[in-house]
Amino acid sequence: MRRRGQRLAFDPVAVGRSESAAWAAYYRRDWPRMLAGALGMVRHGFRLGLFGNLIAAWHVLRANQAWAPFPDNDPDAARRHMARFYGIADRTGRLSVNPRTAAELEVAW
Repeated sequence: MRRRGQRLAFDPVAVGRSESAAWAAYYRRDWPRMLAGALGMVRHGFRLGLFGNLIAAWHVLRANQAWAPFPDNDPDAARRHMARFYGIADRTGRLSVNPRTAAELEVAW
């Protein structure tokens, strides 16, 4: 069991490939492929288990869908979904963050 504060080993190439695929799908509004890319990012970056990966990736997808229809987007919904994502990662010990603060920073970026 990994303790808080320990570094999580991950494959940066696999994360990068998944993130690249996710962003390409985001700009095409290809939501099934966006979900697949988010699932890869979460799986390779956080290793939350089968259901944890899927639920976390779902929140990443939903946050991006809330953000996508610029300028008529919904930043509050994007923050809520990202806070849920960061909350899952925090509760499993994969991160040590305040989920709301992390979500605020993520959406503000």
